[in-house]
Amino acid sequence: MKKNQSKRKYYLENIPLKEAIDKFNNSIAESGFFDNVNTINISLEESLGKITSKPIWALESSPHYDSAGMDGIAVKASTTNKASEKNPVELTENNEYIWVDTGNPLPKDKDAVIMIEHINQISNNKVQIFNSIPPYENVRRIGEDIVATEMLLPKSHKMRPIDIGACASSGIETIEVISPPKIAIFPTGSELVPYNTKPKTGQIKEFNSLIIESMIKDWGGQAYRYPPIIDKFETIKNTILKEINKYDILIINAGSSAGSKDYTAKIVESLGKLIVHGTAIKPGHPVVLGLINKTPIIGLPGYPVSTALTCDLFIKPMIEKVLKNQTNKYERVHANITRKIASSLGEDEYIRVNLGVIDKKIVATPIKKGAGIISSLVKADGLVLIPRFSEGLHQGEKVQVELLKNKEIIEKNILVSGSHDIALDLISSYLSPKVFISSSNIGSIGGLISLSRNEAHIAGIHLLDEITGDYNITFAKKYLSNKEKYHIVNLTYRTQGFIVQPNNPKEIKSLQSLINKDIRFINRQKGSGTRILLDYQLKEENINPKNINGYDREEYTHLAVGAAILSETADVGLGIYSSAVALGLDFIPLAEERYDLIIPDKIIKTDKIQNLLELLNLKKFKIQVENLGGYNTKHMGKLIETIGWILPWTINLFQESF
Repeated sequence: MKKNQSKRKYYLENIPLKEAIDKFNNSIAESGFFDNVNTINISLEESLGKITSKPIWALESSPHYDSAGMDGIAVKASTTNKASEKNPVELTENNEYIWVDTGNPLPKDKDAVIMIEHINQISNNKVQIFNSIPPYENVRRIGEDIVATEMLLPKSHKMRPIDIGACASSGIETIEVISPPKIAIFPTGSELVPYNTKPKTGQIKEFNSLIIESMIKDWGGQAYRYPPIIDKFETIKNTILKEINKYDILIINAGSSAGSKDYTAKIVESLGKLIVHGTAIKPGHPVVLGLINKTPIIGLPGYPVSTALTCDLFIKPMIEKVLKNQTNKYERVHANITRKIASSLGEDEYIRVNLGVIDKKIVATPIKKGAGIISSLVKADGLVLIPRFSEGLHQGEKVQVELLKNKEIIEKNILVSGSHDIALDLISSYLSPKVFISSSNIGSIGGLISLSRNEAHIAGIHLLDEITGDYNITFAKKYLSNKEKYHIVNLTYRTQGFIVQPNNPKEIKSLQSLINKDIRFINRQKGSGTRILLDYQLKEENINPKNINGYDREEYTHLAVGAAILSETADVGLGIYSSAVALGLDFIPLAEERYDLIIPDKIIKTDKIQNLLELLNLKKFKIQVENLGGYNTKHMGKLIETIGWILPWTINLFQESF
């Protein structure tokens, strides 16, 4: 080991989450951070979402005078005592009654209002009434809504629109609220550039601070974003020293691990007290928690998923404690996990999942795990916690899911498992908010297996039968139970071919070009329809896959293949034309294939599936799909075949469903 490496202090611990939070909270409490709560007076117009620092008392009564509660006539109730259907009473205007509209002040000598619908006008100044009324009938009494000096709102109350209205009606113009904690966000990293600039190779857009800022605002805090700070110990340290007295809490994003340029822990230790460096959670392990004087310092990991998760775990509770108000708790549901998940012992692991209802049960399908995959949080419906002493989850195991979206969305989700297709994304944008498409890109065969296990509503497949030359039917019959009925519905025909870099610099023309060792190929995963098509074509041309440079390198979507070629880490890959168009790449056609949706008969009549089928037969939608490039919608939405347990005479009935 080199001499300078032996002296490096790594700090990283593996403290259980609860213990880390307790240590941090205890240190903050001992510092007196929570003792002095700052308050400010603000105008009523600014008060939405703010937390009251003391009770709010009404200054005026509402209404502040007796008023008519209905359109009609104001009377003295005693003049109506003898009125009945058989013996109506006549009243004279100005003397015994006065016309009033809703909200008019009640004349001083009157104490009730008769609705206009219950009056029979017999002349210009005379009316008949047919029922007696008690005093103050249809009258809004002074203070009926709010009485001056009564308590309108308690201490530690979060102001809502209706609260603002009540305060305004009772004469309140300003209120005293708890001053939201001021929180500074310092992103660090020499490779970072502003999110609204085009990064060069080696540069990364800095958007974590936007995520943190939005979360802080959502929880009631005030956030202040700083531009990225370069990875230099003294630069970061001096920035912290210069700015620390302006804020209640400081967040340093990235640099919290133990690499050679990860300085957060060392800076906190040099300026104050390092309380925790490393918690037993995944993602988000390298968290830094400390104090500089009385100011809490939180070092969040740089990967966006880790940033968001640790912000929720450590920043949110602090804001709630300062404001003495708890934000809405995440709703939880129970679900059955659709796939086995392995997990490392010793860490609480948070898994992102999509949710759907199948056979009246909620199922949870895991999605991408990487801490850098921010889109996985965008697409996720919820989080599943795998406890730190568990080795993972078994397929079908019941789990508790913390919802990231409204519970109603679960019922609206259509879980599509199988091959990736851009048209599915377009479907989701058309059907929202009635229906949401949640795609799990696990390959065509994986989709059929998932459908057979009741882990998905629909399988999306494009599997070529080498013997018949037909698509999908053979494989659907092979993998799906013949005791159930399934409908094979066409989504589209797609052009598959070689995605290559602009202007095709490697002059790739055919499958034979792949044998060239200078050409880097990128493949799709085993079980995908694209992989099966490739293997079929290679077999037809007597090409050994072992002779292809990159045949074993796999991606799970057509866009991922295109992205690898765009970034020049690969020269060519097999994919659909629309992916090449989307990324500005060139394309060499190879074959047309049929992409179908496999839909169980038991859900074909449900509203969400019917909405989907109606869309597939909509001309406007077909045009949109064809505009993506490489699509033919000639049979879109048409029934290709019904398979499984089915009597011949029922075929026409099923066809009528479409």
